[in-house]
Amino acid sequence: MRSDETTAARETAHPTRTAPLRTRLPDQIEADGQMLTLWRSDDESVLSALVSQNISHLRPFMKWAATEPIPAEERLALLERWDAEWLAGTGASYKVPDDRGDPCGVVSLFRSAGPQQIEIGYWVASRETGKGRITRAASALTVIAFDHPEIDTVVIAHDAANAASRAVAARLGYARRRAASRTPEASAETGVVVQWEAGRWWRPPAGVR
Repeated sequence: MRSDETTAARETAHPTRTAPLRTRLPDQIEADGQMLTLWRSDDESVLSALVSQNISHLRPFMKWAATEPIPAEERLALLERWDAEWLAGTGASYKVPDDRGDPCGVVSLFRSAGPQQIEIGYWVASRETGKGRITRAASALTVIAFDHPEIDTVVIAHDAANAASRAVAARLGYARRRAASRTPEASAETGVVVQWEAGRWWRPPAGVR
């Protein structure tokens, strides 16, 4: 499951961000021989089906999943907002492909904190957990982030109970920095938010492409 709390690749509006990037993030990224491409407005039915098939998988740590399913027009508005964020330089939400190239999750970069900081958020379908898809996708996004001249820190944040998100950050070699308390927002949350960071010292770990 993806990083939660404030993270993107989520079905709701992202939190207030710092200034947008002057240089737009790429519209596609190669990861492990497959392309991560932006979610677009004509993907409404695909994203709606993916969420519908995974509601019980997502609800424990995804606040937005409590309101699912949502009407098609709301999903379309969400996708249009993601597109607007990419155009504005405040974020980018990509499709995570399965072995056939079909979307099986969402991984995002978004501006959420310091002036040279960006955050990664993600979730993946239950059938695709344990295959390393999110780890590889997040690794590719970390590389892209540090190729960007306006970014020097990449963040992953998750609830302390979200073992899958913790494992992604640890496998990628991010450094655990801090933990802070807040009111739990989803059924399995503890309310303790753990933050991991990577700086320009970071290198992709062996075996993760």
